[in-house]
Amino acid sequence: MVDNAADDWRIAMTYERIFFICLEILVCAIHPIPGNYTFTWTARLAFSYMPSKTDADVDIICPSPCSCGYADDHPALATVLLVFTISLWIIAAWDRQGLVLAALPLVVAVVAKKLELTKAEKHVHNFMMDTQLTKRVKNTAANVLRETWLIYKNTKLVRKMDHARVRKHQRKFLQAIHHSVLSALRSAHDEDLKSAAVA
Repeated sequence: MVDNAADDWRIAMTYERIFFICLEILVCAIHPIPGNYTFTWTARLAFSYMPSKTDADVDIICPSPCSCGYADDHPALATVLLVFTISLWIIAAWDRQGLVLAALPLVVAVVAKKLELTKAEKHVHNFMMDTQLTKRVKNTAANVLRETWLIYKNTKLVRKMDHARVRKHQRKFLQAIHHSVLSALRSAHDEDLKSAAVA
């Protein structure tokens, strides 16, 4: 809001943002869960295969809301952490350690080979992505122009200004600018990837 010199805080607030703010306040109010709740964790020891039981706190199942907010801000890192955590859980749950260590590189190699595109497929994929990106850039530019016109129309060309309607169009205008910036960044990123692939 400050970056866009918005005078009214209501411009930046959408129903979706209000819902998520209220949800976050609610989750933070009850997390960690009040009280002492545990469950019995049953597992086999790694080398002796003897059954083992222990009491575990329920908080290990419910992640901290702070970590969820961090994951929203850094989606790539959150994906890496999620894959790493799930991999550790699978490895810990597997009975035979040797089987996991022997099969893991083989599985990775097979999956990587299946996912690799041929040169022709890469060109087709790049062409399709360029077409989609061009269409997205044109749409966002049209949205910026449309909302600019609607703001002007609802502030200068009417006898009595409807402030709620003007705020609505200002909100849509800021969203259109945001999408336009994201499209430009995506375009620059794609160009960098193409030049790196050629080099």
